[in-house]
Amino acid sequence: LMSASMIAFAEHLATFLHRNHRYGEHPYTHHLSQVVSILRLAGYTDDGDPHTLAAGWLHDSIEDTIYTYPQAQLDLGHEVANIVWAVTDEPGKNRKERHEKTYPKIQAMEQATAVKLADRIANVLESLRTGNGMAKMYQKEHPGFKAGVRKERGYKDARVEFLWLLLEKVIS
Repeated sequence: LMSASMIAFAEHLATFLHRNHRYGEHPYTHHLSQVVSILRLAGYTDDGDPHTLAAGWLHDSIEDTIYTYPQAQLDLGHEVANIVWAVTDEPGKNRKERHEKTYPKIQAMEQATAVKLADRIANVLESLRTGNGMAKMYQKEHPGFKAGVRKERGYKDARVEFLWLLLEKVIS
């Protein structure tokens, strides 16, 4: 797929897959579009980064819908499927255990780190906006999130560093 059509396809697919899901008072696509907007704010572009933006639309699809990794590979190719798989929570007894199993996948791929950071930023901002109390949970989790996901040696892609700075700003 050409970059613009890949992103548009991912958006339409995500809209369909999450059609019965809500994000607070909004349709779930509200959250997905926020994630993609944050990636764009960080400098991800249709021409340069269609895989990352497509994965932004689909980041919750394997975790929360009937969509599968093999189907994502068929529909959008290995790169998008791998990013979405990396940010998909692994099974575990509780949130902490799921995260401990998932964070190494995210850390291993800068594009997955970018998508996860944009997701976390969007969730924190929405929680602060609505006062739903989730921001407190994210603040409490933040040291473990940072320890599990952040690369000590930094990133080849400065946009990932920008997203970390943005998360630090909104979460503090």
